[in-house]
Amino acid sequence: MVLSEGIPPTVALKGWYSDMFALKEDRLTFLAEDLKNLLEMGGFVPDRIIRHVSPQVSIGDWLKKSGLAIETQRQIYQMHLDLNEEGKRAYRMTVTSDDIRCDFTFIVAVGRNAV
Repeated sequence: MVLSEGIPPTVALKGWYSDMFALKEDRLTFLAEDLKNLLEMGGFVPDRIIRHVSPQVSIGDWLKKSGLAIETQRQIYQMHLDLNEEGKRAYRMTVTSDDIRCDFTFIVAVGRNAV
């Protein structure tokens, strides 16, 4: 079994991440430990937990390709600008005159059948 999910860069940002994604789509927010637990609950033995970081993703481009209403895109963009300094450091956020770039974190959780 393979589970893959985008996650907040730190546990401290889970609430902000959930609030931001609530504007974009219906989804649950997971951490690496949550995916490991889901594997176990499904009868799988966690074999590997792989953390992948996509560096310096353009928030502007991500939002333009999202299909969201312009106002929703603006709200999400502003949420990134308004993120506290700790959050900006966790995302390795770079703000330019025309964009925001952040590192996006993903977890790939691999489990093998327990039988």
